[in-house]
Amino acid sequence: MIKPNKCNAQGRLLEWVMTLRLKDLCASRGIACAFTAAAAAANSRDSVYLEAQDEKLIADFELCADAFAKWIEGQDWLDGAVSTKIDRLSDAAAKGKNPDTSDITLEIRYKERETVQKKISVKSHHDALKHPRLPSLPNHLGITDAREKAAYAKEYKKIWNSFVAGARLISRNKTTFSDLERIDPKYKEDKLYSRLNKLVVKLLKKHKNDRKAAKTFFTYLVSGMEFIVVKNGRKAVTIKHFEGIRPPRLIRHITYPYARHKNTFFVEFDNGWKITFRIHNASSEFYRSGKANLTEKLDVLCINLDKLIEIEEMPKAPPTS
Repeated sequence: MIKPNKCNAQGRLLEWVMTLRLKDLCASRGIACAFTAAAAAANSRDSVYLEAQDEKLIADFELCADAFAKWIEGQDWLDGAVSTKIDRLSDAAAKGKNPDTSDITLEIRYKERETVQKKISVKSHHDALKHPRLPSLPNHLGITDAREKAAYAKEYKKIWNSFVAGARLISRNKTTFSDLERIDPKYKEDKLYSRLNKLVVKLLKKHKNDRKAAKTFFTYLVSGMEFIVVKNGRKAVTIKHFEGIRPPRLIRHITYPYARHKNTFFVEFDNGWKITFRIHNASSEFYRSGKANLTEKLDVLCINLDKLIEIEEMPKAPPTS
């Protein structure tokens, strides 16, 4: 079981609070609302974290849910609704051929029009579009050539094994990145992050003018579906509309390093989306159980998002006089 003070536990708690508030909102309007079996199970699972959290955090999550409920009241989502169903999606839904990265689905059945689904992604700590792992990138580009995928995987493992072999010599019995950085602050960036980013950039540049690859990669990054993001901020809730997005035809620019940062590369699609990819370790250990601990991920951030989609802010509490 994950520790309740971790970000993912807090994220789950926020989803739980949001679903309860959505159900209360429907009830206040006389609309029947039910949780799916998956949502009920997820809420039951996540309730065990409640006592381990600071009361101020839970109160903050409730303010976020209240602000979102107020925002919904200003929309036409529930007008004419006769019943609703709330679902929570597992992490597995974000994987596979048709990934769904939303966290909550609100299914609304109307009396005189067709049933609709509102997909909601809930974020409490970040603005990242995705957190992909490097071994999966050929699949995210839609690459099917087995030899190309095998060559990429081989080079990926070679980089990691070379890094760990050198790190073990430098740090002796130490196995964590923090220990290694105290001994040689630049080793991780030069011998791992830089080499991995160059490997990825090489793959991207090879498929830069491939329309299918560009569209497949972009669709993965932006989820390829209509949804909204609800981000919990300190004073306000930000609502981002990932709706009506035009897919790209090509990748226009690929830059590495980006802004002199060896841990970051930059991709611009021809539909105007400018995206940075920052690599960082997903585990504190680079060596575990007698072998290299191959673990890292990318933080994917659109740096001009406010020029591409509608973004709204809702205050989390009324101003005090």
